[in-house]
Amino acid sequence: MTNKLARIPFASVLVTWVLVLVLTPVRAEEPLPHKKPTKVETKPVAEAPMSTLDLEWESVDEADGYQLKLTPKQGGEALIFPTEESKISQKIPSGTYMMQIRSKEKATGYFGAWSESTEIDVAPKVVTLLEPKDLEVIPEPKEKRRDVTLVWQAIPGVRHYHLRIWEEGREEKGQDFVTTNATKTLKLSTGHAFFWSVTIEDEKSVRYDTKPTPFKFTLLGKQLLTPVIDTKISRSDVTGLQWQLSPDAKTYRVRLETKFLDETEWRIHREIKDAKDLKLAFEKLVAGNYRFEVIAEAPQRVSSDPAKFEFTIKPSESELAEKLSVTLAQDPPPTEAAKAD
Repeated sequence: MTNKLARIPFASVLVTWVLVLVLTPVRAEEPLPHKKPTKVETKPVAEAPMSTLDLEWESVDEADGYQLKLTPKQGGEALIFPTEESKISQKIPSGTYMMQIRSKEKATGYFGAWSESTEIDVAPKVVTLLEPKDLEVIPEPKEKRRDVTLVWQAIPGVRHYHLRIWEEGREEKGQDFVTTNATKTLKLSTGHAFFWSVTIEDEKSVRYDTKPTPFKFTLLGKQLLTPVIDTKISRSDVTGLQWQLSPDAKTYRVRLETKFLDETEWRIHREIKDAKDLKLAFEKLVAGNYRFEVIAEAPQRVSSDPAKFEFTIKPSESELAEKLSVTLAQDPPPTEAAKAD
């Protein structure tokens, strides 16, 4: 008979366990062969005196029901729960218990002997993750792969730590590692974001899957190349600025600033924070000073240095004549009488 794990969805529970047991049908009064549970799943809730225990084991063909007995390790009356199925969901006080199970034979209606005791903790066992910190961004390396050391807080009485790490968006392809140490160094590809979590297996080979919230960290890839701006523009019909593709860039942050010939402060004329084209289009520019900046960007990569270009559009003769006429109309020359005064 092989182990089969059927997970129970969480539903209004404080702490949840899934225990996998293998039971073999025997005649009444004979001891039940019994293997240690292989997995305990918990969902911690701060300052919760009660926990909901969800327990499931492989059914026995000749069984017509089961009894679960939980004896508090610290002393006290044993808790016995009957069930017709090979699973049970019961709210009990948090703590450490000695667990036993026995089955009822369908033909006779008698219960068999209790299985040997197995110690379980009906309380959350949470591993505190330390390094890298959650949402930490690790600067770019010189190589495409780099060593990253994952560190978590050691817990007394732990036989093994179970580490799982996966790339963002690819959890199904994650990697699992088992270690006796509270640290693990892995060689990871840069330019990616990763999630990681740790659960424990105690000295009795009971594994506590606490459904922890994983930490996320980002390994930045190398800096993107600075785009090259096309500086060949026409003075009379500037309707856009273009630049060359920066390899691996996904978007570009572009900004065009201007100040008229008689102004001293720069102001934003046009700005796009996630441009996908290689051109910033705009209406025909009027006379004035301009400066243009474009930065290449991509997820999990260091943004490029800004490419910059400054240029001036001088007024045409007609614009100068028009401006001169406006100036004269606003400030006409003094009359002869005004000069005499």
